[in-house]
Amino acid sequence: MDDLSAWIALSQLRCLSLLQKHTLLQHCSKPQAIFELDPRVVNLDLKPSKPRIGNHIDYRKLDQTLEWLQQSDDYQIIHFDDPHYPQLLKQISSAPLLLYLLGNHKLLNQPQIAVVGSRKATLAGKQIAGQFSAELTMSGLTVTSGMALGVDSAAHDGALKSAGSTIAVLGTGVDLCYPRANRFLYERIAAQGLLISEFELGSAPKKAHFPMRNRIISGLSLGVLVVEATERSGSLITANYAIHQNREVFAIPGSIHANTACGCLALIQQGVKLARSSVDILEEFREFSALSINNNEELITKNTPLTTDEDMQILQFITDAPVSFDKLVAQSGLTIDQLCSMLLDLEVCGMIEKLPGNLFIRTAN
Repeated sequence: MDDLSAWIALSQLRCLSLLQKHTLLQHCSKPQAIFELDPRVVNLDLKPSKPRIGNHIDYRKLDQTLEWLQQSDDYQIIHFDDPHYPQLLKQISSAPLLLYLLGNHKLLNQPQIAVVGSRKATLAGKQIAGQFSAELTMSGLTVTSGMALGVDSAAHDGALKSAGSTIAVLGTGVDLCYPRANRFLYERIAAQGLLISEFELGSAPKKAHFPMRNRIISGLSLGVLVVEATERSGSLITANYAIHQNREVFAIPGSIHANTACGCLALIQQGVKLARSSVDILEEFREFSALSINNNEELITKNTPLTTDEDMQILQFITDAPVSFDKLVAQSGLTIDQLCSMLLDLEVCGMIEKLPGNLFIRTAN
C-alpha cells in the first residue's frame, strides 16, 4: 500500500479516534506500521476476530476515494506529512490527518484571514462582510470562511467579486454542497477558489461537524474577523479556537441593543481588537499585505463594484412590496442557481433585503 492510500485508510478507520491516531503516528513513522499493531497493545477493545488494526480497513471506501481522486486535476488529497500541508494548521492540536481539496490547491498555503459571523446576519452585517473581504483580498490576503448562510456567504462573495481568492471549509464531504441554497456559490468557489474538508467523501452535514470545521478555519488563518455574532453564535467557537491557537482576533462593534452585536461586544470586552475598517486588520499583517496604507490610514484601493449589469436587471422585478423567490424565478426566466447568485450580490450591496418566508424587498437606498 502506497503512502497516500495508507493515510486515507488510516483517516477512515472507525476503531481509532483522531487523538489515538496522532499518538500512534508519533511512535510509528508510517501509517502502514499502525496497521500491523495488535489492538491490545494500544488498549483497544476490538473484536477478537480482527486481531490487527489493519483488519479494520474499509477497502471499498478506500477504492472509492482513490477513484474520485483520479476524476479531475481539481481533486486532491493532502495528508499530514505532505510537504504541501499548511504549516499553520499543522501547529494546532488535533490537526486533521487529511484534507480533501476541490479547486485551486495553491491557495491552501497563501496568507489567509478568516471572516465569520451570524447565519442570520443583518443587511448591514452582510454589507460589512462583503466590503471587508473585498478590501482584504485586494491587499493580497485570501479570505477563508465556512460557506454558511449570512456573513460567511457575503464574505466569499465579496472576495470573488473583487477578483480575490477565497477558501471555504466545509462541514460535509467536499463533494457535497451544504446548504443547498449555496449551490451556485459552491460552484463559483470550486472554479475560482478552493473548497476543503477533513470529512470523508459523501459525509452528510451533522451538528458535530461544524465546530470541528471551525478549528480548521481559524487554524489555517493568520487571524479571524467576527462581523456579527449572538451570545451563542458558532462564530464565537471559531474565535475561541483562534485565541487558543494564538491567532489574532478582530471584532466589528455594534449597537448594545442589537442581538447580533452581543457576541462581538463580548469579544471586545475580552480584549480582542476592535475593527472599524480593514486597515485595522491589515496593519497587523503588514508583512503579508501588498496594499499600501497612507498617513490617514485609508486604503489606497480602487473600489470594485460587487454587482454586475445582470444583477441590476433583477431589480425591475423587486419593488417596495415583498415578492417571493418563486415569483422571481417565473418573471426573470433565470435558473434557480443564477437567481440565487444575483440576489446574494444585491443583498450584500444593500440594494435588496431578504425577509422571512423567502421574500425579497427593495431597500430605501
